[in-house]
Amino acid sequence: MQMESKTWYPARGIILVTLMLAPLTGCYFWESDSSAAAEHSRGTPVSALRLYNLKNCDDYRAHLSESLFRSWTQGYLIAADDGGVVADSRADAPAGGGAEQSKSVPDGVSQTNVQEFGVDEADLVKTAADGTLYILQGEALYIEKGFPPENLTRRSRLDLGVATSSLYLDEAGHRLVVFANYSEMLMEMKAIASVGFPSYKNRSQVIFIDVQNPDAPVITARLHLDGYQLDSRRVGERIHLVSRFENPVPAPLLEDKEFERLVQRYIEAQWQANDKGGNNQNLAELEQQIQTRIDQALQAVDVQQLLPMGTWDRQGEIVSMPLLTCEAISRPQVEGRAGLQVVSSFDMSGDRLLSSAITGDAWEIYGRPDALYLAQTSGNWWWSSTTKAQTVIHKFAVSEGSPEYLATGAVDGWIKDQFSLSEYDGYLRLATTTTEFDAAAQSRNSSNALFVLQDTGAGDLAPVGEVRDYGLGETIFSVRFLETRAFVVTFRRIDPLFSFDLSDPQHPRLAGEVEIPGFSTYMHPLDDQHLLTIGVAGDAGGAGNQLQLQVFDVSDLSDPKRVFSHIPQNGDQGYSWSEAMYNHLAFNYYAPRKLLVLPLTSYDRGWNGSFSGFALFHVDAGQGFSDLGRIDHKDLAYQSICEQGNVSPDMYPYYCNQEGYVYQAAPRRSVVMTAADETYLYTISNAGLKASDLVMPNTALGSDTFTIF
Repeated sequence: MQMESKTWYPARGIILVTLMLAPLTGCYFWESDSSAAAEHSRGTPVSALRLYNLKNCDDYRAHLSESLFRSWTQGYLIAADDGGVVADSRADAPAGGGAEQSKSVPDGVSQTNVQEFGVDEADLVKTAADGTLYILQGEALYIEKGFPPENLTRRSRLDLGVATSSLYLDEAGHRLVVFANYSEMLMEMKAIASVGFPSYKNRSQVIFIDVQNPDAPVITARLHLDGYQLDSRRVGERIHLVSRFENPVPAPLLEDKEFERLVQRYIEAQWQANDKGGNNQNLAELEQQIQTRIDQALQAVDVQQLLPMGTWDRQGEIVSMPLLTCEAISRPQVEGRAGLQVVSSFDMSGDRLLSSAITGDAWEIYGRPDALYLAQTSGNWWWSSTTKAQTVIHKFAVSEGSPEYLATGAVDGWIKDQFSLSEYDGYLRLATTTTEFDAAAQSRNSSNALFVLQDTGAGDLAPVGEVRDYGLGETIFSVRFLETRAFVVTFRRIDPLFSFDLSDPQHPRLAGEVEIPGFSTYMHPLDDQHLLTIGVAGDAGGAGNQLQLQVFDVSDLSDPKRVFSHIPQNGDQGYSWSEAMYNHLAFNYYAPRKLLVLPLTSYDRGWNGSFSGFALFHVDAGQGFSDLGRIDHKDLAYQSICEQGNVSPDMYPYYCNQEGYVYQAAPRRSVVMTAADETYLYTISNAGLKASDLVMPNTALGSDTFTIF
């Protein structure tokens, strides 16, 4: 999942704010004193994190007032992308029919590599059971007839008018939903510029497309939403979208010169009080004046201007509406960033749009068929500059109706990504890392933990089991929960893989470990007894720039073993990298053929050779790895950029004479299709699509080029 990016736009005196307030707020919330007593005193109780519904819009204004006040008096001031000011806290399975089907339809088609069965994740490519491929590249949707590969043809290309990020395809193959994030200019440019705020805000767009006739796709509606799309999940015909809405600064404050002077005076008074024994009474008076002007500005603004809006564009018919009522917002007892995490649910057709929201800044999403979890780290809340590392988890029920908040829990440490969470048999499991700063030793100390939480039905995700203090001095790099087992890889100088027995969720135990050089960044179940991993070989002083594949035998949790490892060859053993190392959606293991397809980019040490395409491997738990060949996409990049004239004349020498086009052939995704004993590969890069036979993979049976620029 991707975190929201922010740009720094210091207002007058803001650089001074960061310097003056650093002693008060702390630069890194995840670092703390190593004192055991202090450790326990700084934890935020779950009772303060549990959410409650706002009663009305006065409650919402009160929350905004306190959050904005803190942003100007206790935090680092940065302008949010939409003009607000915030405090920065720094499965693969065969599809289709059987032998009775026509040869024009494949027997099996690989699908998106998702974390949980039955919960789809949006991606750049989706494939229908008949072999039709739906591919996003830039602002365009490409629809390709994929099967049979010899007849690969472009069925249509649809210009979407916005840079896209991902899409869903419904079960019937009749509807697409495409997502995009974009920026929109603000009207109050003069007022915003006067205090150094940006002149744009973030919005997201959901595009609904009818593809019943893939030769003539039709955009049926566009939904524009205030806020930045973070992530989403699809269960059946229902999509659950999580977006981040930054509360805009009330317009009266943007034009209030006296307010700006008050904040500057407060900064100077705070400096004197902190370092020179200044007048604390003066600080209190300034705080009261700042709070009063914020309250007055909020009261002068229609509350709808402070809530996210949605706009439907149904083939030219424009209708705007608020996404939320104030009563659909929940918040914890403690204050945090001004802003909302909005959970919007709607059908693949766009019908039944319903939303709810929480205050805060949750950044990681984990989905189950009936629940959505939002996780937030303590680096994104305010109540103490020395708060210990914690992760708070909010659980929502998702169904055909509006997302409903159910429960909250908190654990020590920070999670790495969505695979750090897993629900099984009613228990939520998490793996976290805590890094503390030891002032005496002037060093950072890391430890890891695994927690088990249970929904009590009364608003709590209550802790029922834990394993602490494994991998001391190490940091978690990958996690995989598989029913009653868990596997965690940490790294600093070596690569321990820890195995856990979770069969008794109230008494989880560390069962075993194995240590090897390097580290794994993603773990995939090869079968019930083996893990297939991808990561980096060696360490920074050895082969640390080489991609490495491994197979682990985990049939005995007390004695996990690495049984095979493989470093793909690339020229003179230079740099190699795959998107699949850090994005599970790019990892394609097709179990029926024991086939692994990875995007791969590599350069030799002399930079005289390069590869930008896909690597193919046969992976067998008993025999290890076999290289099956490569599929290069540099030729597609040359065709798109140089032969088709998609580059400006002044850049032509670089891209076309000096082989700069190689860098544009970024490999992204792959699809496997089977028919009887035949296996076909469809590889997709930014430059285009190739169809190949597994027997001769680098001989294209068909291809299509995409527009890169």
